Amino acid sequence: MASLFVPKAQTHPGSTPDDRMAVLNDVARGLAEELGCADEAGLPARVPSPTNG
Repeated sequence: MASLFVPKAQTHPGSTPDDRMAVLNDVARGLAEELGCADEAGLPARVPSPTNG
C-alpha cells in the first residue's frame, strides 16, 4: 500500500489520479525488482481499473 502527495502548486494542470497511480505502480515495480521479489510481488504491468469495495 502506498500514497503519493503532490502539492497543488506542483501538480501539472490536467493531471489525474490515474497519473499518480501510474507513478506509484512504476515505483513499486522498480522497488520489487531491486529487492529481488518482483515475481513474488505479482504487481500489475499497468494500473488496474478501480474496484468497489
